[in-house]
Amino acid sequence: MRSTHSIGIGSQYPRRNAAKRELRGAFAANLRRLRHAKGSSQEDLAHEAGINRSYMSKLEKGASYPGLEIIAKLARMLEVEPANR
Repeated sequence: MRSTHSIGIGSQYPRRNAAKRELRGAFAANLRRLRHAKGSSQEDLAHEAGINRSYMSKLEKGASYPGLEIIAKLARMLEVEPANR
């Protein structure tokens, strides 16, 4: 008998995954907006925050999940408070 369980991404939790994509997209848009407002390039901000420029690009595209330490570093470099609003 075949199991009805699945290990496919998003198969059991479509709303949770949609919420994660929405949050990741909002973070990406805010990061890009704040970086532009500061007049900084991806390379400059990545260097200031001590992260790889290609990782910065993935964050701004919403292709990667940042950890709390990365969020804190970027907030510090952008002179903003990290918040979930």
